[in-house]
Amino acid sequence: MLNREKMLALQRDIAIELGASSNLETAFHSLSKHILSLEDIDVTAIYLRSKNEGSNLIAYGGDVPEDILKNIQHYPADSLQAKIVEEGKIRYMPPEEIAGTLQDKQYFKEMKTIGIIPIKKEDGEVIASFVVFSFTQEGIAEDTKIVLESIASQIGNLILRLSSENTLKKSESKFKNYINNAPDGIFVADENGNYIEVNTAACETTGYSQEELLSMNLIYLIPPEDHEKVTEAFRTVVKKGFVDAEFHFIKKDGSRRWWRVTSTKLSDTRYLGFTKDTTESKLMEEELIESKLFLNSIIESINDGVSILDADLNIIRVNNTMNKWFARNTPLEGKKCYEAYHDRDSPCKTCPIMRCMETGETERNIVQGLPDSEAQWFELLGYPLKDPTTGEITGVVEFVNDITDHKLAEEELAEARLHAREVSKTNSELKVNLSRELRTPLGNIIGFSQIFQNDIYGKLNPKQQKHIQGIQKSAEQLMGLIDDILEISDVEAGKMELNIEMVSIPGLLNEILKFLKPFAEDRNVEITTDIPEYLPEISVDKVKIKQAIYNLIINAIHFTPEGRDVHISMEYSSYDLRFEVNDSGIGISPSHLEELFRPFKEIYSESGMKPHDSILSLSLAKEYIELHGGEIEVESEPGAGNSYIFTIPIQPI
Repeated sequence: MLNREKMLALQRDIAIELGASSNLETAFHSLSKHILSLEDIDVTAIYLRSKNEGSNLIAYGGDVPEDILKNIQHYPADSLQAKIVEEGKIRYMPPEEIAGTLQDKQYFKEMKTIGIIPIKKEDGEVIASFVVFSFTQEGIAEDTKIVLESIASQIGNLILRLSSENTLKKSESKFKNYINNAPDGIFVADENGNYIEVNTAACETTGYSQEELLSMNLIYLIPPEDHEKVTEAFRTVVKKGFVDAEFHFIKKDGSRRWWRVTSTKLSDTRYLGFTKDTTESKLMEEELIESKLFLNSIIESINDGVSILDADLNIIRVNNTMNKWFARNTPLEGKKCYEAYHDRDSPCKTCPIMRCMETGETERNIVQGLPDSEAQWFELLGYPLKDPTTGEITGVVEFVNDITDHKLAEEELAEARLHAREVSKTNSELKVNLSRELRTPLGNIIGFSQIFQNDIYGKLNPKQQKHIQGIQKSAEQLMGLIDDILEISDVEAGKMELNIEMVSIPGLLNEILKFLKPFAEDRNVEITTDIPEYLPEISVDKVKIKQAIYNLIINAIHFTPEGRDVHISMEYSSYDLRFEVNDSGIGISPSHLEELFRPFKEIYSESGMKPHDSILSLSLAKEYIELHGGEIEVESEPGAGNSYIFTIPIQPI
């Protein structure tokens, strides 16, 4: 048995030995000599436990045969030995209870006691086991067991300490590895702002070496005008534990850059700062601000209204003109366009902006303003905004023009036209009555002329035949004039109806040119054309449009001197068809241009020449074109001839 003094001395020596150790295996080998000094202990071993893999021998002391040692290196998780350890209870037992297949070995036959002392963490988890063999006949004494259990506790403390130190070292290693490989600059400063650690990125960002930076205070890299700002930021991180700031720094080469610094307090003497060079983004930000200011100045300098919408019809930018027109619903930005501009809770059915986003094309429409606004009518042009990379439509720019005065003028003009039509209707009725009264005697004259020419009442001499032909031709011309008068009268009286059908205008033109080609050749006039390869069919009254085109072309042939040419061209857009006829005469007198399309006005060229059939042909052409909702105009330059231009909408009005 151990006396008390020897037991205390042994425990003290073991505690000193373990307290100074930094390696479990080395410590246990050194510890073994103390344990084996106990009379009733012959072999000692330490096993580390793994939850899923059982227990592994780490170190042992004492005499163990080679064949036995080989079999006790590892105990699987399902072995009896491992299960005893897992129970967490101290066991002293005869070897035959756990020896298993080894109990027939002479070594185990001579052994008297096996002691297994589990080593636990504070939460009760078994992390290791302390094992002893005793060959003493009396077994292990109670005093020895007290010492063994004390040693097991100290071994447990050592395992936990070494595990904690190892974890800390790994953590520190990971931290240092992260710092050294981080893409952004990392600085560690003390309480005075002196750098005590920096990473590679910090050196690359500043241009200084690690040795140079570690000899600096953080203020050394900052230009004088930012000193106060940086000092205040450092005070903030000391006081509050965190700061996020942006300021200039100066590289070793003297260049000035921007830094974004996020700093946190590690301790009262350690402060960690993450830095990112934001110079490029700052420059881009400044350029963006300049671009926005420039764009704003452009938008505000436009007298018309400007409204920028996103793909969901949300207003994201307007100019002051729009705010003025729709002051009742300001602020406009952030609202749906139909809410702000039309007091609606859903998009308009004929919304040109939605069409613009669907087609990707410019769209135009006339829309009404708010009821109580001075601006009552607007012309709206929508231009799609496209992503330059994908081509996706991301929004629309609206240009809005106040056409209220124009619309009011149109209404006044429409009233004036209505009044004029009423007057014209009265005149037309008079013309119709007169024309009808003339048609009967003219028909008789033409009929009797044909009878005389056919020698029914006797053969005429050449002179008589010539005069009779003159009478018939004059009567026929007068009959044609009366027919034109009746046509114009029907239009002016509102009796003319359009027989709409799908018509190919190029095909119609070909029919007219075939008919007029002999007439042009007789006058030595060449007809040239400039027609697109493809023009779709449009909805018109074929007879009336054909007559209008015929009248314009034959009028141009009349005005064109011999040896010159008449040029015809067409253009097509999503809105209308444009038709132009150019003669190469010497032009119409400017004083006559305004009366060019008035019935019964004889129009003269600059040379005083009056074209044949000019009295009604142009008037009738104008009436037919306007019946289709179109417009016609004439341009004339001295020496350059005349250009007759008409446009008709694709869909008839």
